[in-house]
Amino acid sequence: MNNMTAAGLMQQIAEYEFLLADLNLYLDTHPSDTRALGDYNSYAAQLRTLKDKYIREYGPLENFGNSINFNGWQYNDRPWPWDIV
Repeated sequence: MNNMTAAGLMQQIAEYEFLLADLNLYLDTHPSDTRALGDYNSYAAQLRTLKDKYIREYGPLENFGNSINFNGWQYNDRPWPWDIV
């Protein structure tokens, strides 16, 4: 995860979000699968770490209180996260 570009971080974030969406759907039909729940929690923590790293290094990913602004108000700065990929 060190020395990763904005595009590289966005790619990893997208991959983790896809994985978590898939696990979420699985857990909807298999709620007592403790291994899947453990995997979900582990991947969710890793995703939070990736998002925090992106926000610190490149700016906010989400609005409405979901991203802390470390370097001033940056929502109108370009490129936007979806423009980087």
